[in-house]
Amino acid sequence: MHEPLTDNENRRWTLGAEGRSAQAILGDVLAVAQALAAAPRPHGRLRPTHVLMEPQGVVLTDWSAEGARVVDDTRWLVRWLAEALCEHPVADIEDPDGQRAVRDTIAHRLRTEGNLAPRFVDRVADRLGTLTGRALAAQQEPSPPFRFHTWAPVVERLTMVLALFDPQVVDVGPLVWSRGVPTFGTDEGAVFTVRVECTPGIDEVDDLICGLKVETETRRVPVPGASVKVKVEDGRLRFRLQLPPLPAGAYRVTAAFAVQGSGAVPQTSHADLIVDGPEPLATPLGQDRATLVPEPTDEAFLSAVGELPDPRLGIEQEELSETSEAAPSHVSLGSTSSDEGTFPKEGQDPTIARSTADASVVWGLGLSAALAALAVLSYVARSW
Repeated sequence: MHEPLTDNENRRWTLGAEGRSAQAILGDVLAVAQALAAAPRPHGRLRPTHVLMEPQGVVLTDWSAEGARVVDDTRWLVRWLAEALCEHPVADIEDPDGQRAVRDTIAHRLRTEGNLAPRFVDRVADRLGTLTGRALAAQQEPSPPFRFHTWAPVVERLTMVLALFDPQVVDVGPLVWSRGVPTFGTDEGAVFTVRVECTPGIDEVDDLICGLKVETETRRVPVPGASVKVKVEDGRLRFRLQLPPLPAGAYRVTAAFAVQGSGAVPQTSHADLIVDGPEPLATPLGQDRATLVPEPTDEAFLSAVGELPDPRLGIEQEELSETSEAAPSHVSLGSTSSDEGTFPKEGQDPTIARSTADASVVWGLGLSAALAALAVLSYVARSW
């Protein structure tokens, strides 16, 4: 339990773990690491009582006069973190078994506390086990892979781990049409790409759920033949989506992305699409195309997506110019961890579950003179 101290009416407490969740402990340790990284010299005498936590930041006291080394500071802080999470002393790591024991203990605690999405428990435990194994390695040289002689890699790893407790899509770029203009014919599928940026640690394809919506001014258009591919590019995920051929008309295309299991509101991006062809436009006549489709709300999009089935789709990670596999309009993406990696992984079922949504599109002609043509189309549809 933290013992509050009073200093100029500001609340302070010494670094401690009792009664603290794993997330809170990681937040404290990251703050200490950042303070030490910004300090002009190593501390050399780190102890819990020499680390005072304040709402405004970290206060470090009782610095060593000389001979301090960063490697000793990083070693002390990571050992304190490992012991705080494992709730028992942690010795130097002599072999992979020692690192695995730390990892398994941390994973058990994370599952017990339940404030981390289940899909990220093993990832956080693996990364903390690796951090501990390196900082507490019995062998000192070379670095890497043994010990930390600078604070930058420690801060980076702690930041990434802590971000997995609240993973989010932070930015969805614009929809970029493959030919530079949003105009396609009725005999071809419109193609666009979009880049998605997430909080640190979200770097695998199956971390995200992708939603797709196509609509006219008055109705939503099913797109069960849509296809999607994804690749990692400059630390972001780049998606390439292709729509099936659509009847002539004006459409609004919306793509949405969210982290699986995060509970966060999906982030969206949308663009207008014009499909030209010999058929009459699937829009009311006499209106300007640029104003046909109203701005959809995120709530309306989420409601529509939630009503769709949730099939599982294994997506092969490959060059975006290659042939795509069919995908439903709401998909959960298959797993891979790097742009050079192969997918599906060995033993993984690559079967694609496709939506059975009706692919028919009903659209109005708008003039009474076209009613006869509409009746013919309806008769043909019933004949099928």
